[in-house]
Amino acid sequence: MLAFLFAPRIARHWPLVKILDAIGLGVFAAIGSAKAISFGLGPIAIIFCGTVSAVGGGMIRDALTGEIPEIMKTGFYATSAIMGSTLMAIIGSATETSIIIVALTTTGIRLIAWKYNAQLPRTKRLEYAPGDDPNNPYTQTKLKVKKLRTKK
Repeated sequence: MLAFLFAPRIARHWPLVKILDAIGLGVFAAIGSAKAISFGLGPIAIIFCGTVSAVGGGMIRDALTGEIPEIMKTGFYATSAIMGSTLMAIIGSATETSIIIVALTTTGIRLIAWKYNAQLPRTKRLEYAPGDDPNNPYTQTKLKVKKLRTKK
């Protein structure tokens, strides 16, 4: 609700908001993965719990404010959380020191990626959806059936 009321004021301080978002990402990645360790889960589950904990709040925030979720826009939002959660899985213990190390590492990765506009490689956009390619003999049958159905 505060975001709706104070949007112009918040927009003026956007760099600070991005820094606080990176800190939140790091803290939630560390806490989520530490919680998974405390339940005795394996490495994949630790990474999953840390990542979902970290990016989930940001997705909800962006959805409520009508923004495209950050995870859909930049390559290093979830990647930072994955890297931090992986570090926690490698450390293997949920001590205060490991939580601080993981939170700082995740936050640092996110801030560095933001500062240098780092992006993950992207695939080239396809001319056709995989099932609609007219040059593919397997989809040509589907297209002929669609044409026959539309002629009726």
